[in-house]
Amino acid sequence: MTTPADLIATIRSRTNLESSQFVSDTELLGYVNSALAELYVVLENTYEDYSLVMSTATISTPVEGSNFFTLPADCERPRGVDLFYGGRWISLQGDVFKNRNRFNDGLFRLPSWLGDVRWRVTAQKVWITPATASGGQYQFWYVPRFTKLQLNDSLMQVQDNIAWHEYVINTVAVWIQTKQDLDPSIYMALKDKARLLVLDSAKPRNQGMVECIQDERLEGDDYQYPGWRR
Repeated sequence: MTTPADLIATIRSRTNLESSQFVSDTELLGYVNSALAELYVVLENTYEDYSLVMSTATISTPVEGSNFFTLPADCERPRGVDLFYGGRWISLQGDVFKNRNRFNDGLFRLPSWLGDVRWRVTAQKVWITPATASGGQYQFWYVPRFTKLQLNDSLMQVQDNIAWHEYVINTVAVWIQTKQDLDPSIYMALKDKARLLVLDSAKPRNQGMVECIQDERLEGDDYQYPGWRR
C-alpha cells in the first residue's frame, strides 16, 4: 500500500528537492493531506459512492420534538435514510425545510401513507416527519469526512491508484513552486490533465450497470399501492 512518505519521495524528485529542506517533510505531509482531501472531493462529486458508509439509529418516542436522531460525528454528506417497516428496509424520500409543518393538520395516518414519511437534515440532526410516524429503526447512509494521514499510514484504498497519484503529486508541486517564487504553470497543466483522468476513470464505477433515468416522483406510490406502478 502507498503511504504519504512514498508520495513525498516522488514529489521531492519531481521538484528537485531531494537534497533540500526548503520544504520540510512535515510541511510536505500537510500539502499531501490537503491534496488527498481535494482528490477525495473530486471522487465523491462523481456520485459513485466510493466512501459510502452506514450507521444505525433508533427513534423510541414518536412525538414532536423527539422525531430525530443525531448525525454521526464524521458525517460530511448525507446520502439516504431507510426505515425498517414490515420486516424490510424501506428507502425514505428526502424533504425540504419549507414542508416541515405539512402534517400538522392531523390527517396523516399509517400505514396508508408510508410513502409520505420523509427525512431532512438541520444542524447535527436528522429529522423524520411526520413526528407521529417517526418511531422505529433507521439506517443512515453518508459520506464521511476525509481523515488526515501520518507519514507511514496507508492511503485509502480508493485513492491508492497509481494514475490518480499524479493529481496529488502535481497539486503539491504547484504549491512548492509558488513558495519558491517559481513558475508553477507546467505543474498546473499536469494537475488539470490528472483531474480529467480521475473524472474519466472514476465514473462510472460499475461498468455492469446501465445508466438510466430514475423515477423519483412516484417512488412513494409503491408504498401506498404495493406492487402497482402507474
